[in-house]
Amino acid sequence: MVQYICDNPQVENEFKALCQQITAGGGFVHDDLIIEQKDRHIAIRAPAHIAPDAVVLKVHKACLLPRSNFEVEIIDDRFELSDCSASATAEQKALMETMLAIYNLTDKVGEHRDISILQLVHKDMNVIKWLLEARDTSSFKLVDELAKKSAAQALVDGFFKTRYLGVNFGEGDRQRVEHCLMPMIDFLDHNTLAAPYNLPAGEDVCLSTQKSTVMPHSDVSYVCYGILDAFDTLLNYNFVDETAVFVRSIPLHISLEGVGSVVVKSIVGKANHNTDLLPPALQGLGMYLPSMAVNAEHKRLELGYLMIPQQGAPRSMRRILAAGVSMMLPDASQPEVMGHVQALEKEIIRHNIIFYNSLERKLANHNIDQDFKTIYDNIGLMIRTQLDNINKYPFIEQANA
Repeated sequence: MVQYICDNPQVENEFKALCQQITAGGGFVHDDLIIEQKDRHIAIRAPAHIAPDAVVLKVHKACLLPRSNFEVEIIDDRFELSDCSASATAEQKALMETMLAIYNLTDKVGEHRDISILQLVHKDMNVIKWLLEARDTSSFKLVDELAKKSAAQALVDGFFKTRYLGVNFGEGDRQRVEHCLMPMIDFLDHNTLAAPYNLPAGEDVCLSTQKSTVMPHSDVSYVCYGILDAFDTLLNYNFVDETAVFVRSIPLHISLEGVGSVVVKSIVGKANHNTDLLPPALQGLGMYLPSMAVNAEHKRLELGYLMIPQQGAPRSMRRILAAGVSMMLPDASQPEVMGHVQALEKEIIRHNIIFYNSLERKLANHNIDQDFKTIYDNIGLMIRTQLDNINKYPFIEQANA
């Protein structure tokens, strides 16, 4: 039987109701899970006797909660369900009411107000613009949308934006993507090393997560939200992932004499590749392998993103750059290619360090609203984390030489 360790007995009652609703809807909650609540914090623990990689939670697709079905507003610092679409089932409405009850009992409105970086869209757009220089221009779309809304509505939208999963519904021409809240699974925190969500294709299926107790000396189970560094987690989820194992490079356009142009974008998300068609030099790179486009005639290499790795994948950036340079310069010898790669490496490291140092200086000289001190403190933590992780690059001494 699920164990509940909750400061607030009302929270325990709501979690019991949530587990019953999920299982009644065709889902599954592992009997040996521990659901823990202390003040605002919620953790789902999977004790050692649960088998490694065992499935611990399942939510049937019909019990996911499309954002388009529900209108939520903040009244007296509480989330209130103000309207519900006719397409929402009674089960979905009950699940949404239970989720909102848990949010309200654990002061998620107050917590979000304290940490939501997207509040700066209405309060300090200069800082948002400085931050977004580190990512592809597609990141501006959400900011532009929030800027057109009231601060109160932007707070609601920003909260749910951090908790959605894009889910395909329908088939063929009728297929659509809905941004869905995930009952119970929503309370799993992110870790890059954890297993991702699993949602098979089809309608009569369940979204599931498996036991991923990836932190030493802890039985807290995590899920991987995506391929994210400390900057990505701050911008998208309002926390700094200090366990991130890479830094996603800022956008760059590097012209290298004798080679051509290398364009690094900074698109968040894993590129899709047909691994059977990849050349041997790019096999096995997994999440580190970006989309690549090479124009040998015009000597131009475009990368969807480029990750500055640590010891877990020490040569991944070098392998990607070497493959690109080799395609631009098919007659170059291996030593020549590596010479160009190391020159590119220096520029990539240099520009990333310059960006984060510059951002830190801008903030140091910026008039900070003390009402948002926690947010600015998190930005500072993100900067230090990114710089520390860049300096963990295995070939940092060569890159700085």
